[in-house]
Amino acid sequence: KLLFKDYAYAAAVLYNIPGRQNDVIRYLNVAIDNAEKADNPSGTQYAVSILGMAYRREGKINEAIALFERSVDIAKRKNDILGEAWSYTAMVEMLIYWKLHEEANLYATRGVELIEKSDSKIKQKNPMVFGQIYLYKGIVMKDMGHLGSCGYYLDKASQMVKTLPYNSGQVDIDIIRGEMFTMGTNADSLSKGEKMLLAAQLQATPRNKAVASFDLAQLAFKRGDDRKAEQL
Repeated sequence: KLLFKDYAYAAAVLYNIPGRQNDVIRYLNVAIDNAEKADNPSGTQYAVSILGMAYRREGKINEAIALFERSVDIAKRKNDILGEAWSYTAMVEMLIYWKLHEEANLYATRGVELIEKSDSKIKQKNPMVFGQIYLYKGIVMKDMGHLGSCGYYLDKASQMVKTLPYNSGQVDIDIIRGEMFTMGTNADSLSKGEKMLLAAQLQATPRNKAVASFDLAQLAFKRGDDRKAEQL
């Protein structure tokens, strides 16, 4: 555990120094190896998440996919359903960022299959993690133009996070719904999407307020209202 802490700490210190990124990646790989040997699942997840961001920043797509595949395998060996779900979520988020929709859909589907076969008690204890899988599956469906399927998975996500505070899941779902409705040209659909985004904007945390405002700005541009778009 001490070796894990030393290497993880060193990687964290160097993470924001541009010229030291190869060291960051090397230290985090050593940290992961030691976290596994020490049977430290939370340490493994921490190091994997930081290494995944480092790979994403450096554009190392194949390395990042292999990393999360390894994380999934570790979780499966230990029957760690929550860790497996987290790994799928992290991988899908990364693939969406790179606009690799086919690959994102593959891992989102695996995540959904994991949820469907999981015990209801596990899902009740971890609604945010499992809700995120449905949310990301919905995002992938939206990005691929399958809007009906997007709505279906967003409904599933809403059911999963209904007991949580608004900003712990539902706000993200409402923003994606709003984006989905504003993708078309139908006036009713655009109006419905606008109302959803405005409602989310009023209740959201600063980050999600920015996302909702950006979506509303795009809608204003679509309507030809450049001044309103600039204000947003």
